Amino acid sequence: MNNSFYFKSEAFLSSLTFSDANIQFILTPDTRQCDIIPDVFQRYQALIRSHFKSAGSSKKLKFSSSPAGVIDTIEVKIVNCENHPSQNMNESYTLQVGSPSSEKVELTAMAEWGVIHGLETLTQMIHDIDYRPSINSTMITDWPRFPFRGFLIDTSRHYLPVSVIKAQIT
Repeated sequence: MNNSFYFKSEAFLSSLTFSDANIQFILTPDTRQCDIIPDVFQRYQALIRSHFKSAGSSKKLKFSSSPAGVIDTIEVKIVNCENHPSQNMNESYTLQVGSPSSEKVELTAMAEWGVIHGLETLTQMIHDIDYRPSINSTMITDWPRFPFRGFLIDTSRHYLPVSVIKAQIT
């Protein structure tokens, strides 16, 4: 199993190929080098590969709008690195999977947190057509509605001391 990833700046190949042995994440030449990105690429290579194991003998991710097109590269552009999560972190991203004129995957994010959300969206878009992993052409622009994440205190299943609850809300 090849867990390597590739940092390239050249243009995409003419056909799309998500091959399970060699999924390439290509960083654009003007992208920032964020510390967590190599680990993020490894994680999402493994998640994409997991779709091939359930597909039996099929070893490529079919691009559903083109019978011959297959995906092997994801072009990633990161505008800024934030290094540590914060309340004001920018989690927005734009994911372009194919277009009428080309078959490629492009992910543009304002920071590394957007890359994580964009790749999660991409892996959730993979579905089976005729027992073969496939993906539809689409464009998604996404960002969190609110600048904070909520939390749930479920006191019906877990006892929490009052001091812990107070620490969460202050």
